[in-house]
Amino acid sequence: MNTKEMAGHLGIHEKRVYALIRQKRVPASRVTGKWLFPKNLVDEWIERDVASGFAEAKKKGSRIGGALLAAGSNDAVLDILQSEVRKTNPDILLFSSNTGIKAGLAALNKGYCMVPSA
Repeated sequence: MNTKEMAGHLGIHEKRVYALIRQKRVPASRVTGKWLFPKNLVDEWIERDVASGFAEAKKKGSRIGGALLAAGSNDAVLDILQSEVRKTNPDILLFSSNTGIKAGLAALNKGYCMVPSA
């Protein structure tokens, strides 16, 4: 992928792609003056970044009594659940991460979250 395709793949502005390159945070190679991004390496980088983010959230959540982490699709039912939990059990904190159902189920399987959302 080139920088424009990479920006589209990540859903960010192309200028942000250049910032990621400068920070050496994204797998990239410069070939004949153009930045190229192998899609398979970018997807692996995303998976690692998501996994480390979930692990960090789980670690932080375990330090907060009553914290639950949900991961998956943006789910209206989860929003309703968060509101009801807040009303009925204010000591329980429910955090959610909109990762998509596949990543949410993978996070649940690996123990990164406690609640999947579909």
